[in-house]
Amino acid sequence: MRGRRRSSLFLLLATALILSGYLAMRAIMDRPTDIHLADMPEAEFAENPALTAPRTSTPVDYRLTPELFLELLKQYQTPENLSWQVETTVYASLDDLRTQIGRYEKRGQDYHLRVVDGLTDGLVREVALEQGVLTVTTPDGSAESTAYAVYAPLPVLGMADLSVLTRLSAEQILYAGIHTRFDLLDQRYQVVYVEFNYPDLPGLSECYWVSLEYGLPLRVQTFQGDELVYTAETLELGTF
Repeated sequence: MRGRRRSSLFLLLATALILSGYLAMRAIMDRPTDIHLADMPEAEFAENPALTAPRTSTPVDYRLTPELFLELLKQYQTPENLSWQVETTVYASLDDLRTQIGRYEKRGQDYHLRVVDGLTDGLVREVALEQGVLTVTTPDGSAESTAYAVYAPLPVLGMADLSVLTRLSAEQILYAGIHTRFDLLDQRYQVVYVEFNYPDLPGLSECYWVSLEYGLPLRVQTFQGDELVYTAETLELGTF
């Protein structure tokens, strides 16, 4: 009888040792990890290397001042190869608006634009630049042109050009330090947001959402007072 008790005691002790050893190993293996701040994804920002966070232990200040915003704009580079679809709407009145959808395909210096006007039975206009030759196509036919500025991609697409912003001073940006911020657009795009007044056009203000990854305006809204008069909205955007 005593032998059985002794065997049971040994078995209990052995089980306890095994269990305590397991718990100790688990505590070591599953201990809370140290806090780690992930590096900015360099591959994602390859087209704009100036936006890659420097490798330093100094804390990064993520407040976006008007001065920093303008400095970022100067460093942007449009991706070499790009596919971009934009919808633009001009509001003449509550009952009168004009909408178009344009697609911009860019390969190096060459590009192709196709714009469909939503109010003229789907009128299609196309602009192509291939090996320095600019060709404009309308329902009346195709012709070569030398009006490169008139048929530049962003004006044809209906999207505002960031060069408007690069000519601003920090003082011209509306509510400096308040309406200039980092933001997330449509739960997809990391952007910088800015709102400003046109200095020579009283009552006219504009809002931009500019992609940190692509260096392009993804959304633009123009207001005359409190009335929305123009929007440009990115429907699709990608590189290849």
